Amino acid sequence: MAETDFKLRFEIEKLEGAAYLLKAVVHPTRLAVIDLLAQYKEMSVTDFTNVLDLSHALISHHLTDMRSKNILQTRREGQQIFYSIKEKSVLGLLKCIQNCKQH
Repeated sequence: MAETDFKLRFEIEKLEGAAYLLKAVVHPTRLAVIDLLAQYKEMSVTDFTNVLDLSHALISHHLTDMRSKNILQTRREGQQIFYSIKEKSVLGLLKCIQNCKQH
């Protein structure tokens, strides 16, 4: 094959966007948050701590970081803050996870 016959299937900008998104959710807790929000639409920090059996501080750290990267959004109701998915493209990751094979 000649050098010019090789082509990327995706534009570099698309790959950069995907890499940014993957870096932002590459932790199992973050993937669990996305899975829960895909099912229940919105949850509070307390909801996450109860389901995931992790500390409030740890859950808050992950949620705050994902919010700062525009993956999650919040809604306040009294003292509680509810999180939901803002960047809907992360939902596609759940399909990839379902298709992953164990080694």
